Amino acid sequence: MTTISPFHSHTSHIPDSHTPSTKQHNFPSPIIGLLIVAAVLILQRIFTFILLQIFADTMTTTQPYTGLITLISYAAYIPLLCIPLFMKTSLRNLFSIRPFHPKLILPLILFAPALIIFVNNLELLMAVFIKREPYFLHTLTTIFSGTSIQQLIMFMTATIFIAPLCEELLFRGLLIGNWKKRMSPMLAIILVSVLFTALHAWPQASALVSILLISFVFGYLTVKTNSILPSLFLHILTNAAAIISGLLAYHYHLIDTYFSTDITLHDISWSSLILSGLFTIGLFLYLARVIDENRYNTDYTTSTMNH
Repeated sequence: MTTISPFHSHTSHIPDSHTPSTKQHNFPSPIIGLLIVAAVLILQRIFTFILLQIFADTMTTTQPYTGLITLISYAAYIPLLCIPLFMKTSLRNLFSIRPFHPKLILPLILFAPALIIFVNNLELLMAVFIKREPYFLHTLTTIFSGTSIQQLIMFMTATIFIAPLCEELLFRGLLIGNWKKRMSPMLAIILVSVLFTALHAWPQASALVSILLISFVFGYLTVKTNSILPSLFLHILTNAAAIISGLLAYHYHLIDTYFSTDITLHDISWSSLILSGLFTIGLFLYLARVIDENRYNTDYTTSTMNH
């Protein structure tokens, strides 16, 4: 049985409509890609700052408007959709938007909750060594305890659907999807994962390993399937699983047990960490096998796109 490298592009087996054009100048260079990322994130920060100032004038705290502020801030990503017009290429090609085989759906659904449970345990472990409280679950429980139902719905909509779409278009579509044509796929995944982690985990170091691992998986899916849609689907599932874990932490008052700088190794559930790690690795290998078994099935992709 021939061994298939996870990062070999196999462009010779991809239909002409999927093969990168020889005119590589149609795609942004790494420097241009970084400038686009910086512009989008700066615009998002400006939107957030303006909204905070607006609501600060009417309320003593902006906490009740968390959902609305989060939702509107992602409007900063809308200009991304105009880039293909200036680069004389299609939205599909620039952002690697291509259908994936439906056999990947079940492995992705199974993998998402296992991954979130594992990274939550990793974050608790990291919190012990750096003497910081676990950031993301703490943030979620704080939001759940201080917002109305309407704001919570908007926050969940932004977190589960809008954020994954925007971030996959930018990081995995625009960056990895095009950088892998200029450098090795592995290097593209590493660079984008480090960038994605730095932007998400800063300044909370307890989340560094967790976000880096998740970002690497997203990049791996993009390279292996030549599409952002599998990583987008997984991103939606993992964010939903994270929201659910935050709701459970809030409901069972886990914030009083784990979310402090006094957490020690004795507070870590080693059985949960080891078992979730083994399940995550096993499901990842299952997912990788399903991708390999269907990566040459170009008839499905071609017929889907022609329709």
